[in-house]
Amino acid sequence: MYIIKNAIKNLGRNKGRNILMGILTFFMLAVVCVSVVIESASQKISEAYKNRFSVTANLSVDYMSLIAGSSNGVLDIPSLTQEDFAKYAESKYVDDCITFGSTVVYAPEVIAIGADQISNGIGMQIMEPDGFSSQFYSANLSFYGYSDLMLLTDFIEGNRKFISGSVFANINECVISSELAEQNDLSVGDTIEVHTAKKANSQTLNLTISGIYLDAIPNSDANIFDVTQNRRNDVMVSFETLSQLNSDKYNIDGTFILSDPNAIDAFTLELHQKGLPEAYYVSSNVDDYKQVAAPAESLSNIVQVFMVVVLVLGGSILLFLSLITIRERKYEIGILRAKGMSKGKIAVQFLTENFALILTCLILAMSVGIIVAQPVSDMLLKQQTEKFEEQRETQVDIYQDIFASDDSQNKAFGSNANDLNPITNIPVALNVKDVLFISLLSIALCILTSIVGVIYISKHEPMKILMERS
Repeated sequence: MYIIKNAIKNLGRNKGRNILMGILTFFMLAVVCVSVVIESASQKISEAYKNRFSVTANLSVDYMSLIAGSSNGVLDIPSLTQEDFAKYAESKYVDDCITFGSTVVYAPEVIAIGADQISNGIGMQIMEPDGFSSQFYSANLSFYGYSDLMLLTDFIEGNRKFISGSVFANINECVISSELAEQNDLSVGDTIEVHTAKKANSQTLNLTISGIYLDAIPNSDANIFDVTQNRRNDVMVSFETLSQLNSDKYNIDGTFILSDPNAIDAFTLELHQKGLPEAYYVSSNVDDYKQVAAPAESLSNIVQVFMVVVLVLGGSILLFLSLITIRERKYEIGILRAKGMSKGKIAVQFLTENFALILTCLILAMSVGIIVAQPVSDMLLKQQTEKFEEQRETQVDIYQDIFASDDSQNKAFGSNANDLNPITNIPVALNVKDVLFISLLSIALCILTSIVGVIYISKHEPMKILMERS
C-alpha cells in the first residue's frame, strides 16, 4: 500500500516531467487508437467490396498464338467438355463455377419465326463435303442452358421481360419468346419436343414451357438465311437440362468465381497442370476489383507503416526521458535502498508510477478514438463511394421481380435494370479486439519506460549511489 501511495505522490512531485511524458504518451496512444480505427474501417470496406464484387475467371481462346503456329491457316481449337469444367472447378481457389451451354435443335412440331423467308422453308442445314446431308435434321431453334440465372443478362438489363409464367425452376422446363408462342399457339404448361441435329443417335428432350417472355432486342436482317440466328427462336433451359445431351452435342463455356482476388495466377498455373490446352488463356476482372478495393487496401498499408513509425520514434523518446528521470532520481533510489527497501519493491514503485501515467493517457486516448471513429470511417467511405459507382457490379438478389411475370411491377422495359446501391454506411467503433491490442501495447510501453530504472536499481548499491550524489 505504501508503494502505491508513494508512487502517486511522486507523480505530483514531478509535475513538469510527468506532464511532458504524459503528453507524449497520450499522443502516441491517440495515434495508435485512430490508426487502429482506420485500419478496421479499411478492412471492413475491403471485405464489403470483396463480398459485393465477385472476381471471376474465364477461359478464352488465344487466336493470335494459334494463327502464328498454323502452317496452313487452319485453326485447330481443342474443345472443352463439361467434365473439363467440373475438373477445373475442383480447386481450392474456386468458390463456384457458372456454366453455359449452347447448341441448335430441331423441333418438328414448331414453326420457327422467319421460316417462311427461308428458301427451303425450315432453317440451318449441316454442310457436308458433298453438300447438304440428309443425315442431319434442319435445325430451327437455338438451345441455351444456364447454370445460374445471373447469366440471363438480357432479363437483368431489362431487354427481355416475362409476360406469362416464370423462369425455369426444374429440369426439362424451358422459356420461349412471345412471338414463337403466338405463332405456334403455345402457352405455359404446353410441351415441345426437340431433337439434336444428327439423325443417327439423335437425342430427344420433351420440354415443358414454364414461362413466356417479351423481347425488346431488335433482329438483324442478316439472319434471314438461318432461323436459328433469330433471337425470337431462342429456347432457354437450365444447364441441368442441357447436360442430359452427350457433351459432344453442345458447346460449353464457364465462369469461375474465385475465393481470393489474389489467386488468379495460382489458379492459372493449376489449370494448366490439370491439362488446360495451351490454346486457352485465363482472363479475369481482377483489375476492375483492384480499381475499387485497392485504395482502401493501400490506405490500410499506409496506416500500418505510419503507426509503426510513430511507435518507434515515440518509444525511443520515452526511453530517453526515462533515462533522464532515473538519473535525476538516483539519490531518491539510494535513500530508499538505504532505509531497507528491496530492489523488487523499488522496481514495483517505478512500474506503478508508469502504469498510472499510461493508464490515464490510455483512457483519454481511447476516448478520442471512440469520438473520431465514425467520422473517420465516413470520410473513408465517402472517398470510396465514387469509385464503386464506376465499377458497380450486376448482382441482383430480386429474381422474382426479374424472372417472373408480375402485372403490378412498374419497371422501364428495354432499359438497364441494374439498380444496386453502393455501401453507404459502415458503423465503426473500437471493438474488444482493438481495445485488447491497444491495452497490450500500453503495457509494453509501461515495461519499456520502466526497464531503465529496473536495470539501474539492479546494478548499483545504495552506498555507491549516495557517494555519487555527494
